[in-house]
Amino acid sequence: MSSPRRHQDYAIGWICPLPVEQTAALLMLDETHDRLSQQPADQNVYTLGSIGGHSIVIAGLHQPGNSPAATVVTQMRNTFPNIHYVLLVGIGGGVPIRTESGWIRLGDVVVSKPIGQYPGVVQYDTGKAEVGQLKRIGALPPPPVVLLQAAQDMEVKRALLKAQDDPIAKCLQRIPSDIPALEKYLYPGSAKDRLYHNDYIHKQPGVRCDKCKCDLARLRLRDEPGNTNREYIRVHRGVIASGGMVIKDANKRDGLAGQYGVLCFETEAAGTLADLPALVIRGIADYCDSHKNDLWQGYAAATAAAYTRQLILHMPTYSSQSDDISFNNPVANTASPSQTVPWAHLFQQMQTLRLTASSLEPSVSDQRKELIAWIGGTVTDDEYHAALSEQMPGTCRWILQRTLFKAWTASTPEVSKVLWIRGGPGCGKTILTASIIRHVTSLHSTRSIPAAYFFCRHEDQRKADLNGIARSWVQQIVNRIDDAVSIAYPLCEENKSRAATMMEVWEILYRVCHSIDNCMLFLDGLDECVMSGDPWHQDKASFLARLWSTISGTTARVLISSRGDAEIHSQFLSARQDKITFLEHDIAIEDTAQDIIDYSTSVVNERLGVNKDQDFIHEISKDVAHKCDGMFLWVRLMGKQLSPGKNKNQIRRTLVSMPQGLEQTYQREIHSILNLSIGEKKPIP
Repeated sequence: MSSPRRHQDYAIGWICPLPVEQTAALLMLDETHDRLSQQPADQNVYTLGSIGGHSIVIAGLHQPGNSPAATVVTQMRNTFPNIHYVLLVGIGGGVPIRTESGWIRLGDVVVSKPIGQYPGVVQYDTGKAEVGQLKRIGALPPPPVVLLQAAQDMEVKRALLKAQDDPIAKCLQRIPSDIPALEKYLYPGSAKDRLYHNDYIHKQPGVRCDKCKCDLARLRLRDEPGNTNREYIRVHRGVIASGGMVIKDANKRDGLAGQYGVLCFETEAAGTLADLPALVIRGIADYCDSHKNDLWQGYAAATAAAYTRQLILHMPTYSSQSDDISFNNPVANTASPSQTVPWAHLFQQMQTLRLTASSLEPSVSDQRKELIAWIGGTVTDDEYHAALSEQMPGTCRWILQRTLFKAWTASTPEVSKVLWIRGGPGCGKTILTASIIRHVTSLHSTRSIPAAYFFCRHEDQRKADLNGIARSWVQQIVNRIDDAVSIAYPLCEENKSRAATMMEVWEILYRVCHSIDNCMLFLDGLDECVMSGDPWHQDKASFLARLWSTISGTTARVLISSRGDAEIHSQFLSARQDKITFLEHDIAIEDTAQDIIDYSTSVVNERLGVNKDQDFIHEISKDVAHKCDGMFLWVRLMGKQLSPGKNKNQIRRTLVSMPQGLEQTYQREIHSILNLSIGEKKPIP
């Protein structure tokens, strides 16, 4: 312990919401100081210490949340009046997207930084209730400029070092490895960094994935290996979301992340920032999904604390107040000690006020809301998510290995690409399209590339209208991409007294495709669409012709899936090939052979698996897969005919009597319905 210091010597507050975070913070100190007296009203318990000559006050929270954080900061400032900066350090839930530093993974560090209209932290659950939505009001202050400058200085200088010389990783060596209680801070290993698909829900709440046998086949694949280099800690800087609830829902996570552009979720920053500007530093301990557990909490707390130590070492040290203020200055001499403010802090307050004022200027979010209302359009999210929910783990991956698909995904300057995937009824085109969308968009942040989809449905007039396709595409792109808002809003501003015309919708899509690289447009079931009945008459041929002219000469990519259609095919043959590359793939039985076997086995297991042995299950599954002729729908329809109450020979006879092909199957189903309706018992030949 060093000799006691004065309250006014401490300028940096370090807030740790959880005990695991506070322990990591204490291990980063160069030295600790004796405690100082405090008023009875201050119920905090402080650890005093220093890093690189900076005197620091560390405090924990008796419970996580925005309100406790605000109370701790207020009491801390009353006891230590020269606290100018607060560092809120701990663990958070990451959004699994790609940043400039790579994919956000467990153990990475996320640091708050103003981006666009958001000042570094956005409080997503507070605002004014309006019809169908919660409108955020007010603004949180941005981080202090000196902390942003220190973070940037560290980022720049760290980029010049070899991975094995990473100073953040070296800070982790300050944690003793021979103390059992500190084993939780060790690196769990990249194999434990598991990100599951959004629709795969954790089986047993409160039990780790290893214990409840979560299906590893449902892991989401990312196009780069995990951060297996323990000698380098990956850091991402951007917007952090703060709210009063813990997020354990992957779809809600992605929805809020897309809306606000956040990289991480936590629960204390908004309370802290309400009283004093702060920098938020979070080690990623989970992915805010149902598989959330505490396995990575120790290591994530350690990486966040290690980053914070290095940040403090990059902060400038200021001369004392007596050195800065001349005793001959009458203004300085008339101020009492309690009224005097260090010039560095005064300058910092002015900078913070300036940044706060700029964040209150009209933002892109209001323009986005106007645009979405003006454009209109039908959303087909239900069809997309329904298709993904029906996809079996491991299926649809064959398309990723096809040369045509690889050629379509590869970006080529000033050459757009169209891939038409054709297949007969019931061969899984919709599920394949949804799987491709998920795969392609998972390689990028949906906020970094304009990607939009439309699933046509003949039974729903809104989803069979050709004009609805472009409206939906534009609405989705505007909803996700800030640059698209800037491109589209002038048209809306000039004509907001009425709804957008189709000419204006296509004009926006043209401008977006020609201004932003790698637009991706997906269209399933084009053969099910019909000519629009509104004044902008459009058949499939004219729709495709306009689409070709819209994307020609850009890096846009279009994927269309449908049955074979003469009208669509004629447009492929007649279009110019110099600035658009047209690719076609017919789904063959060989493509889906393994998927069909897997699906047949699943259906047969579901129908017969309770009472039948596995050899028999395998026999029937193989026969079903052979007879279905590549039609998943046939497998599903015929699976209903398999009854667990029958013996093996009866089941075999049932399978033999099943018609081959969908047309005969539909006829059989229709005859069955007619028989039931009229009471006819004579079998239909």
